[in-house]
Amino acid sequence: MEGATREPEQPDQPPQPEASGEQATPEQREPSQLTPRQIGLMVAAVSALILLVSALAEPLGIGAGGGWGWKQYVGTAVGVFGVLVGLAIAYAPKRAA
Repeated sequence: MEGATREPEQPDQPPQPEASGEQATPEQREPSQLTPRQIGLMVAAVSALILLVSALAEPLGIGAGGGWGWKQYVGTAVGVFGVLVGLAIAYAPKRAA
């Protein structure tokens, strides 16, 4: 069959929500999309890591020495704020459409 071209096969696409503003169901959501709960928990986890490193800088040997410095205060405050925001995102009640 010379000269014949084959069109590439397209994988089956899941049905997409209509443009009327409907939310995608878990079956319709693309695998790469993260849920708000997953995003919130990731924000909280990264912030907790920042909080721990900032608070434990002296015992870990990465502090400047001589007590807490301004960077430790800022890192700790950012970490606490991030954990609270992340948990608020993760566990916020779903809004009605």
